[in-house]
Amino acid sequence: MARRYAGPDRYLLGDYRDLAHQERLTATARDARPVLEVVGPDEIPAELAAAAGVPVAVVARGPGRGDREPTSAGERLIGMTALTGVGTDL
Repeated sequence: MARRYAGPDRYLLGDYRDLAHQERLTATARDARPVLEVVGPDEIPAELAAAAGVPVAVVARGPGRGDREPTSAGERLIGMTALTGVGTDL
């Protein structure tokens, strides 16, 4: 998971008409490299929820409907167990 990129934490936008500065910012963005952290598979839903600021309602561990599992947040917040097709191979 990438939480940040190598290099400075902040860049100043500069003057609206300073095209040389804007060109440097573009080059910096183009060359940005993520700093990766290893996250275990079971930690991914919580990490995504924290990054997005919303709970994860369903975890899918494969391509079929039977591979979908509502989380406790999904059951509690929006009654995911009552939704047709979640957790079944319909």
